Amino acid sequence: TYCFGPTFRAEKSKTRRHLTEFWMVEPEVAYAQLDDIMVLAENFLAHIVTRVLESRREELSILERDTTRLESILPPFPRLSYDDAVKLLHEGHEKGLVEHRFEWGGDLGSPDETYLSGLFDRPVMVHRYPAAIKAFYMQPDPDRPEVALCADLLAPEGYGEIIGGSQRIHDPDLLEQRIHEYGLSLDDYRWYLDLRRYGTVPDSGFVMGVERVVAWVTGTRHIRETIPEANRRIGAVSSHDISLPLSEIPAFIAQAPAPLAKIDSFRINCFGHLGDGNLHYNVFPLSGRRRADHDHQRTAVKTAIHDLVHAAGGSVAAEHGVGRLKTADLERYADPVKLALMRRVKQALDPLGILNPGAVLPAI
Repeated sequence: TYCFGPTFRAEKSKTRRHLTEFWMVEPEVAYAQLDDIMVLAENFLAHIVTRVLESRREELSILERDTTRLESILPPFPRLSYDDAVKLLHEGHEKGLVEHRFEWGGDLGSPDETYLSGLFDRPVMVHRYPAAIKAFYMQPDPDRPEVALCADLLAPEGYGEIIGGSQRIHDPDLLEQRIHEYGLSLDDYRWYLDLRRYGTVPDSGFVMGVERVVAWVTGTRHIRETIPEANRRIGAVSSHDISLPLSEIPAFIAQAPAPLAKIDSFRINCFGHLGDGNLHYNVFPLSGRRRADHDHQRTAVKTAIHDLVHAAGGSVAAEHGVGRLKTADLERYADPVKLALMRRVKQALDPLGILNPGAVLPAI
C-alpha cells in the first residue's frame, strides 16, 4: 500500500534542501525486509528517471540539464554500510576533502552526504545506521542491536537524501520498550501499539521526498525552485487557479481534456493542494509549438475550463481571488442576486469608487 500527499515538518533547517511543507510518496510493503525495500527504492527511482528521459527531454534541455548524468541511473545502486561510510569519511578527512572528522554514532550532515555521493555516478544506498539516531519504530539488526535495519538513498551531485526507509518493529513488546527508551509518552502511541497487537504483519517501507527528487533530476540548485521551471519558461497558453468540491476533482480531471481537444492539441500540467480542493490547471503548447501559436485560442480555452468548473459547483477564482483579471468571470458565473448585493455593499462603503477601483467589481 502507499500514500502520496503533503507533509509538514517543524524543522529549524534553513538550507537549499529543506522545506517546511513538502510532498512525499510513502509505500509500505507487507512481509518485506530491509533488502526488499532497498531493491524497491532503487527500481522505483530508476523508473522515474527513465520515464523523465523518455518523455521530458525538451524540458530538461530548457533547464540546461546535463542528461548524460541521468542516463547512468540504472540499478543496482552502490550500497554502503554506515560503518563503511564512516571509513570513507575518515579517508576524505585525512586527504583534506572533508573539513571535520566524522565520528561513529553521528548522523550524516549535508557535507558528509555530498562527499559520499560524489564518489559514485549513481545514487548510493547507506544502510544500518546507529539505532540511537533513527526513529523508535525501526527494527534493530538481530546480529547487531546497536544498528537499525534502515537505509537512506543519497542522490549524486550533492542533492543529499531523497529516500529514507526501514524495516519496522512488529513486536508490540519491543516497540513499547523503544518508546520508553526514547522518552516518549506511551499514551501518545497507544493507537500505534494497538496496530501491532491486533492483526499486524511484519512490514517495511520508505518515504521519497518529491521536491528533492525533482530538484535533483532537473538540476535545480534550490528546492524552493522545484515548481516546474521549464513550464514557466515555455509559457502557458492559459493558467487556471480553480477549486472544486473534493468529490468532483477526479471527474473534472477526466473530463477537462475533451472540450480542450475540440479547440486544439495541448499539454496539460495539473497540480494543487487537494486538501482544500484547489487545482492549478495549466494548459501548455505541445512540444515544438510556442505559446504565441495559441494566442487566438486563449479565451476559448479559458471559457471551456471555467464552464466545466462552474458546472461542477467550483470556483474559477480560488487561491488568488478575482482581482482585476477575473472581473468578467465574476459577471459570467456569479449568482445575480449575490452580485447585486456585492454592488450595494461596495456603493455603501465606497460611494466615490476610490478604493481599489476596477478590482473585483467593475467601476460603478
